[in-house]
Amino acid sequence: MSPARITRAKAVADTDSRPRTTHMADDALNLAGKCILITGASSGIGRATAQLMAHRGARIVGLARDANRLEETRASLAGSNHLVRSVDLEDAAAIGPLVQDLVQETAPLAAIVHAAGVQHARPLRMSRPDDFLAHYRVNALAGAMLLAAV
Repeated sequence: MSPARITRAKAVADTDSRPRTTHMADDALNLAGKCILITGASSGIGRATAQLMAHRGARIVGLARDANRLEETRASLAGSNHLVRSVDLEDAAAIGPLVQDLVQETAPLAAIVHAAGVQHARPLRMSRPDDFLAHYRVNALAGAMLLAAV
């Protein structure tokens, strides 16, 4: 764009007297008072999501297998009253009661972020049936059981 066009566009923008409105996206990013359950919260995408949502005002309920890393995540979160629980999501039968207990302890959940996942990166010839079952239980079934519990 030429400098003359930029100057004209800026002049029009500066004289625009229409009232400024808040974009819907700004309201959607305000998570104050919301309670959000995040699986895989001890590292990677789960931890980054917990940090971002806490920064936006949410109360985080973080789930993952590694209790020490979960505590590190909790310590890194903005705000207070965050809750973490060490849990193995391969145990599908335990997910429903766990979520119900967490909701009783915190508040109704506004959202669930299922960021937990397992990956066994090895050649197919070296894979065992249990590897595929673990993928399914954590990556797919656990998410469905979380949703069914709320």
